[in-house]
Amino acid sequence: MWKELLLGVSVIVPAGETVTLELEYQPVAIICDDPSIIRLRAEAGTLRLTGMKPGETTCSFRKPGSVPAPLVTVRVVPR
Repeated sequence: MWKELLLGVSVIVPAGETVTLELEYQPVAIICDDPSIIRLRAEAGTLRLTGMKPGETTCSFRKPGSVPAPLVTVRVVPR
């Protein structure tokens, strides 16, 4: 389901919980507008997103050789 990260994709993560996204690639760079909202950890073919506090941020998970990278809106909601 998450193997096609495209412009306009939105992910909802409850605060204090972790969501795992499967990717078909290993990101070469991960950038979020507000890193205080979400903690990200890339592993082979997956991204683990942990909600730190309620809010919204836009993240980019750059594919090898791609510019610009796909953009994803991450919304952390209260539990």
